[in-house]
Amino acid sequence: MATQRRARVERPATIRTSGGRQLCVERLTLDETAPVGRVVLRITCQRVERDYLWASLTAAEARQLAEQLLAQAAAVEDRCRPPHAGGE
Repeated sequence: MATQRRARVERPATIRTSGGRQLCVERLTLDETAPVGRVVLRITCQRVERDYLWASLTAAEARQLAEQLLAQAAAVEDRCRPPHAGGE
């Protein structure tokens, strides 16, 4: 009995950066006896749509990346926040 493999790619969430990059976050799942799933991050350049970089992450790796991105975003916001104007 042959194992049937079906791959499903979910609709990507896309973010366009101010620098002209497009970040696409997708899910790839393989339906098998033991289902396999990956989170795929694809980075393209507006000028060269056929050329892109991608990373395939496990769920744990995707969570770790998300935590690091959130921590860095918070640090940037804290550093770049204008000083409090005026007293209370």
